[in-house]
Amino acid sequence: MAKKMITDELLKKVLEVFYPGGYGRTNDRPDADAWYIGWFGIDGMTECGLPLEINREGDSTIVFLWWTKPCCDEFTRDQLVGYIRGVLSQLLPGIQMNHDTDDWSISFSYPDND
Repeated sequence: MAKKMITDELLKKVLEVFYPGGYGRTNDRPDADAWYIGWFGIDGMTECGLPLEINREGDSTIVFLWWTKPCCDEFTRDQLVGYIRGVLSQLLPGIQMNHDTDDWSISFSYPDND
């Protein structure tokens, strides 16, 4: 069985869903090392969105990093993680959340199926 990967096409789909208003890059590194940044809101609510960065690490891991801002405290960490998990389960079937204790980030990987 071939190992599942987060291809350029899948990454683009993830970026379009999480950043409906568009996004930028935080650096000029090659795509594999780039951090993409934009405003994120649950269910399209972006008037009080959170800054969110997304990075693809290697072939099979994707990382989400966000920070709150003073005007935006209506989303708890559990709500954010739950929303991200739900969306990714549709976009990247089979991807699994890694054990993460960081308050401001979460990562997901395809299991090693070589």
